Amino acid sequence: MEAAHTGVVRDPDPATCGTCHSEIVGTAADSLHWSLQGYMGVLEARGSAETMPQLMEAYENHCATCHASCGQCHVSRPTSAGGGLLNGHVFRGTPPPYSTCTGCHGSRIESEYKGKNENEAGGTYPADVHYNPGGMNCNDCHTGDEMHGTMGAVDDRYDGGVIPSCSDEGCHEGIGNGDGIAQHTPVHLEQMSCQVCHATTYKNCYNCHVELSADGVPFFRTDESEMMFLIGLNPIQSEERPWQYVPLRHVPISTDSFSFYGENLLPNFDALPTWTYATPHNIQRQTPQNASCTACHGNDSIFLTAEDVDPDELAANQLVIVTDVPMALGAAPAEDEEDEEPAEGEAPSTEEPVEGGVRGVAPVDAYSGPETCAACHADRYEMWGQGPHANALDDPVFQEAWAATDNARYCLACHATGYDPNTGEYATDAVTCEACHGPYDAGHPPALQHVDRTGQICQNCHPQTYTEWQNSRHGQVGTGCLSCHQICSLETARAEDGHAVCETCHSGSAEDFHQSTHDFEGLDCTDCHMHEGPGELGHGGYPHIAHNFLQNPESCVDCHAETIHLSSKIIDTEARIADLDVESVERLEGRVQELEEEANALQSTVTGRLYAGLLAGAIAGLAVGFGGGQMWRRWQGGRPL
Repeated sequence: MEAAHTGVVRDPDPATCGTCHSEIVGTAADSLHWSLQGYMGVLEARGSAETMPQLMEAYENHCATCHASCGQCHVSRPTSAGGGLLNGHVFRGTPPPYSTCTGCHGSRIESEYKGKNENEAGGTYPADVHYNPGGMNCNDCHTGDEMHGTMGAVDDRYDGGVIPSCSDEGCHEGIGNGDGIAQHTPVHLEQMSCQVCHATTYKNCYNCHVELSADGVPFFRTDESEMMFLIGLNPIQSEERPWQYVPLRHVPISTDSFSFYGENLLPNFDALPTWTYATPHNIQRQTPQNASCTACHGNDSIFLTAEDVDPDELAANQLVIVTDVPMALGAAPAEDEEDEEPAEGEAPSTEEPVEGGVRGVAPVDAYSGPETCAACHADRYEMWGQGPHANALDDPVFQEAWAATDNARYCLACHATGYDPNTGEYATDAVTCEACHGPYDAGHPPALQHVDRTGQICQNCHPQTYTEWQNSRHGQVGTGCLSCHQICSLETARAEDGHAVCETCHSGSAEDFHQSTHDFEGLDCTDCHMHEGPGELGHGGYPHIAHNFLQNPESCVDCHAETIHLSSKIIDTEARIADLDVESVERLEGRVQELEEEANALQSTVTGRLYAGLLAGAIAGLAVGFGGGQMWRRWQGGRPL
């Protein structure tokens, strides 16, 4: 056998294949399959210059075996998966994915993709819809350019653009705000990766330890893996991956993973999280977490919290742990921590926690309706009745949009009061007092009817506005919703115009403003600093009003479109000059053509006359010559001329 294979290249690599495929293998060094840079980046981040020699020894013994050459994809299965020719000595231009790709990526990716992971009931979790019924394989999404490093050097598989992307050409190009899918709001699309809603339970691994046997054979051992789905904060947030929330998978690293090769080889263990950015290969259109709003909002069990993290790994995962789970829609708000305890002699609240169903949702019959509040708060009731909260469900624009979603029940979480996602029922067909203050407490008064003053409850139904505010200067200094808004009516502000509200804190700027032309023209602060943004139209037909409080040039253009910086005039003038240039050139070209035609005509006339003169001269010359000759002959003969 050895003699028969003498001189045979057992494992064709870029140096071998480059003889004929130089263009393809020219970038092979940038391929993660060849460089294994993902491993190196982690070791360098968690290790140190002093421990790298031992780590590199461990790397060569245990990690480098996943290195894939040309031959290990196009001729045989990967060596780390046991090798074996794919089809005799035939080179496969497109490697068969379920013999090559899953040879290395089988324990997690293949099992997820093909639906091989067992569930608690003894069955299996569903296969990825792209596999069944889609019939797609690895090559349909992961192209040769990605495998061959054609797109440049990267540090890991999530470095650079999102490749492949759900919205790639030929895939889900039309997905986005306005696609008819109610959950595809700007906030959801901007704050969550697709997998947050469309991935399901996946495998998480723990405590990988590598060693050499007595015979020097490398091996590893891990703790038992767990099947779970957890959403956390995005640890690699960037322009390409801007989402706040993403699925997180636990990777099998621990502080003593390489202890066989030395002590404390990962002194910077906390430099990277152990719960890492994940793109599970088990996509479903419908999942438990997208079944309703409250399947996600207020559901601690699907978010990575500190309780889910090993105490030894808390420091490493601070950036990905969710400390404030989005509140349950339709839930009674938590008591304001700043509210004082009832004074002596006051009865405590009689409200009891609700057992069963979605956490924090009160039963429908716990609500009393706004008329109960009106008995003592008539002025507030009247104010509320004039605002959009009172008409949140009956609003005709909302009704039209709601009908387009086949009257999706989850819309009632924001457009009604007391919506119970467990039954689909609701208490009141409007956003009433109890939507913010919670169900009426029979002990009120004197017991307090608590209300959330932090703005968290506003976030449930106004997430885009809340996010803008949170990132604004107002949010940073704690100027909350109630500082400006009259919540009972949800009117623009607590005063008749924006001046009075803003002057509460910005009196100096307001004094200058009152001397300006803008003030004389009837404008106020909000016309420029809360200019209508590009967001989705609200259900009431109102444009989204930006709450970042920044000066927006678009607000200037609204009034000064014809004069601002003379840009419009300059553009218009340049356009006229361009038109004149074109007109002048065309006129000149036409005139030149006319002159050329006249010149040609004149030249033809002159040439004709010259030829006619020469011919006439020749004829005359012949006639004179002939006559002269005859006269000469007569004279010589003595005959009379």
